[in-house]
Amino acid sequence: MKKAISKINVVFLLFLHSFIPVIDFVKRKMFSAKILRRRNTGKIINGFQFVGFYSSPLFILILNHLLNKLIYAIIFTALVYYNGCKDNNPIIPPTTSNNTFAIYFLKDTTLTIKDILSTNLEDLVLADKPWLSQDDIDFYDWSSHCIYLKKDKSYFFPDFDKFDYESLTNMSWIDKPLIIVANNKKCYASYFLGVFSNDMWPYPDIFDFNIIYYPVDIIYFEWPFPFAKDIRKNENVRNTLIDLKLLHEGLLISVDSIWIDNADTTTVKYKITINNEDTDNLYVLDPNKMESELFHYFTNGPVFYNITNNKTYESVYKRTIKPIPPDYYDYNWFTKIECGKSITRMITLKGYSYLPNGNYYCIFNFNNPNNVSKKDRLLVDGRYWLGSTISELIGFNWIDSGKISLQAVTSTKVQKAEFIKQTLRR
Repeated sequence: MKKAISKINVVFLLFLHSFIPVIDFVKRKMFSAKILRRRNTGKIINGFQFVGFYSSPLFILILNHLLNKLIYAIIFTALVYYNGCKDNNPIIPPTTSNNTFAIYFLKDTTLTIKDILSTNLEDLVLADKPWLSQDDIDFYDWSSHCIYLKKDKSYFFPDFDKFDYESLTNMSWIDKPLIIVANNKKCYASYFLGVFSNDMWPYPDIFDFNIIYYPVDIIYFEWPFPFAKDIRKNENVRNTLIDLKLLHEGLLISVDSIWIDNADTTTVKYKITINNEDTDNLYVLDPNKMESELFHYFTNGPVFYNITNNKTYESVYKRTIKPIPPDYYDYNWFTKIECGKSITRMITLKGYSYLPNGNYYCIFNFNNPNNVSKKDRLLVDGRYWLGSTISELIGFNWIDSGKISLQAVTSTKVQKAEFIKQTLRR
C-alpha cells in the first residue's frame, strides 16, 4: 500500500484541525452565557428547553464530547473525499489513468528500427506526445489488427492526399520505429516498411502499400511471419483495449481437414471453419459464391512448412481470376455470419509442388477485400470485415498415402531463426 497520508494531506488535516480551538471557544461561550447562567430555569439550546438532568453540567459535558466526535468525523470524511478525488489515491485505486493505449515515436528521431534491435524496450525514451492514442480510435479489430480511426489518415500522415506509387520511395519515415504502449507499459516495437526497403525486421510493420490501399480511416499492422508467434497478440494490449471498450474480436479461422493428391503438380482439398467472434454481424467472402480461381486471388490457400527440410510449400502454380479493375469486388461474393455463428466450407486448390514425406505445420491466411470504404462497409444488419487473419496453427505427419492426421500445435514450437530466414512474398 502506498503512503496513507501524503504531505499535502497532512497539511490539509492540520488546517482542518486548527478550527477545533475556535469551535471549542464558541461552545464555551454558548454554554456559559446561555446555559450555565440559567441553572434554575432550564437550558435553551437551539430553541429547545432542557430541564432536570438535561440541564445539569454532566449532560452539558456529554453533549460537548459528542460534538467533538462529530467534528472529527466531519474532518475524516472530508479527508477521505479529498483523497478519493486524486489519481494516486491509496484508498480508491485509479480507474482510468492506467487504461491507456497509445503508439509513440522515439524521442531521438534519428534512430531506425535497426538501431534498436538489441535495445531493451524499457531503455527507449519515447516522444513527449503519442503519435496515435486511444482517443483517436473507433475500435481495434483483434483478428486483423486493423485500427479503425475516428479521423482519416491525413491527420497522422502529412500530405496523405498527395501519396501515390512514386512517392513511396521517398517517405521519410521508412524504418522509423514505433512503440506500442498499453496500461503504461511498453509492449512491443513496430516500424514503417517500404516497398523498396532492403531489409525486413522481426517486428510488426505498417507497410506503405497498405497505408495507401486500405480505406482512409484504417491503419493496418502487418505480421509477415505466419509460422512464428504473433507478437501483436499481446495480452497487456488486449486487456487494455477491453477495459477501454475498444476491442472487437473479429474472425477466428480454423483448418479442419486436408486431403493431398500428391504429384508433380499437387492438388489440395481443405475444409475451413470461419467463426464470427465479434459482437457485430460480419460479411465475409464465401468460396461457395465464387470460383476457386477467384477466391484464391484474395488468398494463397493453405501454406505448409516442412520441419525436416525447413522448406515452405504453397500453391505457386495456381491459376487465379483477377477482377477488373483489380480493386473491384461484388457484394454477391459475400455471406453474412451472425455474431457467435460460423460457416464451414470445402475448397479445392491446385498448383502445389510435390510434398515430400515428413512432419508439417500448416496455416491458412484468410483475406477480405481491404478497399471497402466506411460508407459502404457499414450496413443496417452488420459490417464488412476487412483485412487479413491467420488460422490457428496445426501440425500433421505426411506419408504419401493421402491420409493425414491433424493436430493442434502452438506457434512457439517454430524457432525464430527459421522464420526470419523465410522469403516473404508480397
